[in-house]
Amino acid sequence: MKKIILFLLITLNIGFIYGQTDGVSIIINNNKDIIETELNKTITFYIKGLSVSEIDRFKSGLKQIQGIKLHFLTLTNQQLNVANGKIEMTKTYDKKQLITFLGKYNIKEIVINGKPKTVKDFFYKKENGQLITK
Repeated sequence: MKKIILFLLITLNIGFIYGQTDGVSIIINNNKDIIETELNKTITFYIKGLSVSEIDRFKSGLKQIQGIKLHFLTLTNQQLNVANGKIEMTKTYDKKQLITFLGKYNIKEIVINGKPKTVKDFFYKKENGQLITK
């Protein structure tokens, strides 16, 4: 319950800071929710702003992306449209397809530790201020 309350407070604060009070947000509470090994990366997250039917389509769509395994995505609060999930990405997952897919659901930022990053900044590394997309 504390995680959900913390998640909602972070989401509201970020929404007011950036002038966005609607839309879809992916929240990762802290860096401990991202587990990276030699073979894959597993992320536990919250997603806010998708309706029940959108969550069902979101789950189906994620399962179609090469190298992505969705462990679960469960609606935790229907009134606030908040779901909790866990995703596993192999080292060879299709980043471009995943980024395009997230864009279809108007997900432009991923928030970690209360700090927003663009989706591209989250998935790609930067070198000398430039995104390395390969």
